[in-house]
Amino acid sequence: MSTVHIHAPQGFYIAQVRRRFERKWTQVGGEFKQKHRAQSTAAGNMVGDFVRARVLFCAEWYDPVVVMEASRS
Repeated sequence: MSTVHIHAPQGFYIAQVRRRFERKWTQVGGEFKQKHRAQSTAAGNMVGDFVRARVLFCAEWYDPVVVMEASRS
């Protein structure tokens, strides 16, 4: 008999935005427990000269994973 292992790490989401021609990302908001709240915060802060947004998922044992990335032209 085989067993099924479901991997569901506990962690939090971080929303970030970036200006055109910059390397450094700016964190907006705080740490979010829900992905859609981090996505709406990142997208809502794409004003002025901020042209890129992304959401990272940070778990305890793993490197941050990019969950969503958006850009405007």
